[in-house]
Amino acid sequence: GALTGELKRIASEAGSAARAHIIRAVPAAELLEWTQGATAGIVPYEDKMLNHWIATPNKLWEYPGAGVPLIVQPFPEMRRIVETYRCGWILPREFTPEAIAGLVASLTDDMIAEARAGCRDFVAHDNWSTYETRLLDLYDTLARQIAAERTPAGAALSPARAAV
Repeated sequence: GALTGELKRIASEAGSAARAHIIRAVPAAELLEWTQGATAGIVPYEDKMLNHWIATPNKLWEYPGAGVPLIVQPFPEMRRIVETYRCGWILPREFTPEAIAGLVASLTDDMIAEARAGCRDFVAHDNWSTYETRLLDLYDTLARQIAAERTPAGAALSPARAAV
């Protein structure tokens, strides 16, 4: 993106050029393979609108699902995930190429291993199967409420689970 040249320059000046790899966009079918090779994945949202502040972008699940720790902005939901599961690092509020490069340069092998373990914990606790039962229960409850309002007493309505 727009910061690529500056990030490469800063990484070089910090002696981290060999550790910082910025790759081109890849086809979706290749994304998991590329992602699994990363040391960390950055979710670079700027603090310019409410949507960014409360966002939970797909990368918050894609990176840990590939075993790749997160580097996120200090926004509430992103911070909560990283701090709860210890699956990455929080950038300083000042969002600059120097801040990103400084954080990346500070990572040790032990820190990365600990964050990878946090990724496994996050994926085990926050995934579709965790929400599937809750969502289907909600659909059942709503179907029963609608049925109670619309059907005469004693008439049956198939619960949402019957459709699954």
